[in-house]
Amino acid sequence: MYPPVDIERFAWKPPDDYFLIVSELVPYKQVDTAVRLFARTGRRLKIVGGPELRRLQKMAAPTVEFLGRVSDAELPNLYGRARALILPGEEDFGITTVEALASGKPVIALGCGGELETAAPCGGILYQDGSEKGLAEALERFEQLEPQISPGALQEHARRFSPAEFTRKMNRAIEELLGSH
Repeated sequence: MYPPVDIERFAWKPPDDYFLIVSELVPYKQVDTAVRLFARTGRRLKIVGGPELRRLQKMAAPTVEFLGRVSDAELPNLYGRARALILPGEEDFGITTVEALASGKPVIALGCGGELETAAPCGGILYQDGSEKGLAEALERFEQLEPQISPGALQEHARRFSPAEFTRKMNRAIEELLGSH
């Protein structure tokens, strides 16, 4: 059973020309891989989160923008306007994945952990090689597929993680448990 995600506050908007990372900026999230790649390629990247800001800023280029922590009111707009969410490190579940999908935005992620259950079933762009090269190849695949991506299908998939769905599954599990006693 997945934790509930407040998907109703997210909506699709026409994308601006940037990719988005929403993450704690800690080493195992591998945000530095994305920062180096985006700095090298000149693609625009916006990063929400903390605390490793200073270390990452040193390797960034002007196309990589660090927003720090943003308000709950600002976050849906950032998702809504992004081309895609980037997840270069392994996630247990990936609430940010569900938030991006609820915004009708695809996810480009390292293909392991929670992304296999949240992003993969709806066509997330997953890659196995956690290096800059692996991410670069995934970005190229995304850019080829981007015109065919259906925001509505991504949003429909995100509904699997809504509070209503969580409540329905939890009630069913409790009923089954009580019924067996």
